[in-house]
Amino acid sequence: WPQTYFLDFPAQIKGIGVTPIGLLIFTKHKTWLVTGSGPLTLSQQILTGSLGCVNGDTVVNIQGAAYWVSTDGVCVSNGGAVKVLTRDKLVKEYFKIDTTVNAVSYDEQYYLHFSDDNRTLVVDLERQSIREASYGIESLITTGDFLYGYSEGKLHNLEQAGFTNLHYKYTSPKFIGAGYTVPKTYKNIYVK
Repeated sequence: WPQTYFLDFPAQIKGIGVTPIGLLIFTKHKTWLVTGSGPLTLSQQILTGSLGCVNGDTVVNIQGAAYWVSTDGVCVSNGGAVKVLTRDKLVKEYFKIDTTVNAVSYDEQYYLHFSDDNRTLVVDLERQSIREASYGIESLITTGDFLYGYSEGKLHNLEQAGFTNLHYKYTSPKFIGAGYTVPKTYKNIYVK
């Protein structure tokens, strides 16, 4: 790869995400899509001028889309428009820039860990719900279809019963068809 083939960005790159269309390049406040099949055909276009990435360790790929944390919340893009998943559920102040540690994907869920109070935000993509857990860990890791937390030099299986008392806070999804108090009939209800 010749040294003369490069793309220049106006700010420090915070992270890189992969989509079926191309690469997402994140700076603190902007997201670009880079497409092309070789060094002579690479092109970059800005997807958003206000939703960048605060920490490259929060970028996770799930089902062909990239998920990451911006200053506005958890974002997603499959190479198209950027959407903030948590915009109407959590305030911007919830996502303090210097407290995000890392994120992982586990069972089609986006786990985001914060350092300030050892909380973990879990965005369930299938059920469109958000919950918060306190595992008492320093960071998250997935391997071999298991979710682990790193703490005091050891890995702990977070799906194992009895590891710690978990505290959950649930945020209801957007209900389709009228408001919260209107009776509805659902075929499936998921409880874990």
